[in-house]
Amino acid sequence: MPSSRSGFLLQGPDRGTCLMRSVALVTAGILLAGCSARAPVAGDKLLTSPPIVLAGDYSLTDLSSGADSTWWILDGTQRLVAHFASDGSLLHSFGRRGAGPGEFEVPTAVGVVPSGDIVVVDAGLLRLTVLEQSDRDDASPKARTFPLQSIVSELLVGPGADFVTLVTEGLQGGRGPALSKLSLVTGAQVAVRHIWEAAPALAPSDGYLGRFHAASILSSGAVVLANTRSPIAWVVDGAEPATAWELPPSGPPLHWTATEAMALYRARSGGAANPLVKLDSTAFLARTVGTLKPQIAGARLLATDHHDFLWCVRYDADGPVLKRYNRDGAEVGSLTLSSLPILLRKTPSGVVLVSENTDGAIQLVRVWAVDRVNPSP
Repeated sequence: MPSSRSGFLLQGPDRGTCLMRSVALVTAGILLAGCSARAPVAGDKLLTSPPIVLAGDYSLTDLSSGADSTWWILDGTQRLVAHFASDGSLLHSFGRRGAGPGEFEVPTAVGVVPSGDIVVVDAGLLRLTVLEQSDRDDASPKARTFPLQSIVSELLVGPGADFVTLVTEGLQGGRGPALSKLSLVTGAQVAVRHIWEAAPALAPSDGYLGRFHAASILSSGAVVLANTRSPIAWVVDGAEPATAWELPPSGPPLHWTATEAMALYRARSGGAANPLVKLDSTAFLARTVGTLKPQIAGARLLATDHHDFLWCVRYDADGPVLKRYNRDGAEVGSLTLSSLPILLRKTPSGVVLVSENTDGAIQLVRVWAVDRVNPSP
């Protein structure tokens, strides 16, 4: 059974903000407390489904939603992919540890492309596996595999059925992480864009390590990147310079050195040392957010929906808030949460908040906006 995490509750709209994305491993010097939102646009309201609990004993590594509103869960512990109906009932699962077709070593990401094919990234084997829609539910599905050139931190499924975009961690030549467009037909890398060159604001500077901590993809195929230093996201589209997607700030971001972060923890814990915090000469690593959670901004909790609105989890004085923004940076929907979800993912109608309930089961809550563009889920 996966380790138990508290599920989150939805508490209705709220005005405050502060950029916050849950993360299990964060680096010092890149902690951010953010920003208050602009006034919501009149008429927009975020609606939610009842919680959907996925059947079975699975550990959550990644999740993707297909066009048919079913769910695909990647379980990196058991090295398998499980397919669930929209109501959470199990349809099928496949995979085991190994290097053969349909087998995995360290699977880290799963995606469903528009054709219905399933794509799995395996960091252990440095390969990408594609399972065709026609046989993906077979007991032993056929699979084609392609080698990867570097570690992949994000798998982004865009509008095309024949390509995916990979966010890689390669540091060849000191050029930093890159966006790599990969053919699902031939496995060829058809385009590469180095992120630090496209968006210099994301490059290392003043002790900042040059890491971004969330990525999503627009309907055009352009990629949205965000880091933990600023409420500004960057849109990378082809060979053009990145453009800013600015969310409304209310004050400067907060940065802590390792010493300052430790002092903050001790102040909040009655002076006790935190055994989960390790210090070295260059970095502060927190293996759990613990009591620092309200101040830590992390990875993954950012998504763009099929109408190219940006969704993200921010933090205000009362707790985490799900926010929805248009391309001008204006808020067009807000929903207060009682705790942080683990993942935020795109669905055909909006996004889904992914958590584990108190029993350790994977729990999903679908969220969509009521407006002229998207009136129902």
